[in-house]
Amino acid sequence: MLKGLTLPADRPLERVYTPGANACQKVLEAGVAVKELCDFFFFYQRKHDEHLALLEEKDRQIRDLTLENERASSSLTIANANVQTISVERDNLASEVVALRLTGENLAKAQTEVEAERKRTEDLAEQLSFVEQRHADELAELRLSVQKEVAAAVREFCRSDAQYALLTQRYDGG
Repeated sequence: MLKGLTLPADRPLERVYTPGANACQKVLEAGVAVKELCDFFFFYQRKHDEHLALLEEKDRQIRDLTLENERASSSLTIANANVQTISVERDNLASEVVALRLTGENLAKAQTEVEAERKRTEDLAEQLSFVEQRHADELAELRLSVQKEVAAAVREFCRSDAQYALLTQRYDGG
């Protein structure tokens, strides 16, 4: 029934000096103040809830980041241990490289010595083949001279009386 009706509380009025109107005005002002206070309360209550939600979200992010930090810290610890292991292995490999270089130098010296010995062996083999050839030639000459001497001895024996006696001797006992 009062819908759409403009009330004196809806428009600013000057102070009313009648006690009933004064009381009504004060109640109306108090109601408006209470309404504004309730609006402020609800506004700040919503802000407080939003801040609590935001605070909970930040706490969750802090927990997540703390867990991630712990995981990263453990990963870093493992990586540091791996780096130390790799450093030890690198040092071992460096010492092996030095040993291999020394071995390579020794191998190069040994190869040089082997080449020198191979050349010396080839020279000795060449000398041996020359000596064997000379020995074979001397042996051939010796055989030839022995054959000549045997042939001469056989010829001389064939001309000898002993040969004639042997040829004429019979085997029938007489």
